Amino acid sequence: MDEELDRLPARLEDRPELIGRPVKQDRTVRRVYLKRIRYYFYFRIMDSEERVEILALWHGSRHDEPEL
Repeated sequence: MDEELDRLPARLEDRPELIGRPVKQDRTVRRVYLKRIRYYFYFRIMDSEERVEILALWHGSRHDEPEL
């Protein structure tokens, strides 16, 4: 899709707690905005930061947020 999205797994593997911002509705969920492709990537850090659960890839033009 885009190199920005292609780099995301390596960033998540390295330090997921430093990527994105917590979502207001659920502070365990984090959201990253991928500016070039205008998508939001939602994820949750699981098992003491050893696993990441991918929740959604959501286009920025949508005015609502995904059900998580």
